[in-house]
Order: sequence, then structure tokens, then C-alpha cells
Amino acid sequence: MPTPIGLTMPFARTSSSLGYLDFSTTEIKATLYNLKSLVLTNWGERPNHFYMGCNLIEFIFAPATDDTIDKIVARINSQVDNWLPYVLINDVQIAFAEPDGHGMQISIDFGLKNRQDLNAVLEITIEPQ
Repeated sequence: MPTPIGLTMPFARTSSSLGYLDFSTTEIKATLYNLKSLVLTNWGERPNHFYMGCNLIEFIFAPATDDTIDKIVARINSQVDNWLPYVLINDVQIAFAEPDGHGMQISIDFGLKNRQDLNAVLEITIEPQ
């Protein structure tokens, strides 16, 4: 039986003898779920950690400009440095939805600082609800 490292996102039931919820069994997969959770968390959603998360909802209706992209990339990098210091961000790509520009596609190429052989890409789409 593989060793559980962290829970999968979204939470899913499992029939495993190790518990009720499904879990990730590799470092890079657990890091992917942690990074996804951090990027999708808005400020104020985490009790006792008001500024945890990237608060990307703030940029949904912002102008689709290079300045906005730079702010998003800087926010992601600073939050990862603060909350996930073991993660190495290699590249962040932002593409805004067409034609109105509301919503964005985010692609984050990342790895682990202590394991240069482990890398993955996180793809996230954020749209107004």
C-alpha cells in the first residue's frame, strides 16, 4: 500500500483501508494540490490567515493588459514564496478569455526546490460566476 502524503482536490471518497478520503501518494502530486489550493483561495477565506491565497478574483474584470499580467504573476510568485517555500516556480503564463477578457487561463510550470527531477504543470481556468 502506498504511503499517503496529502488529500486530493476536490475531496473524493475512497475504498482504501487508510481512510475515508482519497489521498495523493507522490510529492509532486501533493504539491500540485497545495499549489492549486493556494492559487484558488481568496483573501479572507482562511480563518486566522486573512492574506493567504492569491485573491485572483480581484483581476477577473481588470483590463486585459500586460500590466495586469505582471501583477498576477507577481502575486502568484509572492504568495508561493510566502506559503509554499519548497515550491520552485519555473514559469507562469496568463491568457485572458476572448473577446470580452473576463476570465483567465493560468498555466504554472513548477517543481520542488529539493528535487530538481520533479516538475509538473498546473492549468487553472478562472471565470466569473
